[in-house]
Amino acid sequence: MQKTQISIRLPKSILEKFDRIAEGIDRDRSYVMNEAFKAYLKAEGGEILEEIEGFARLDAGEGVDVDTMLDKARAIVAKSRKSLE
Repeated sequence: MQKTQISIRLPKSILEKFDRIAEGIDRDRSYVMNEAFKAYLKAEGGEILEEIEGFARLDAGEGVDVDTMLDKARAIVAKSRKSLE
């Protein structure tokens, strides 16, 4: 994986916590920060990206009309009810 160097400003207290974690697990600060970024992207950041991608698909006309989806859902429910009779 290709890596890119970045610069980031953090409160000193946060940086000290990263350093304490890195020392505690015998890894460097970059490793710990990279793991934190990946965890964020799996959680809140990932949800934000999904929403951004969803809006982009809607803007591109890839959405489905709500009434069409409701009609399909009603048909599925009706078919299920008939199979139970």
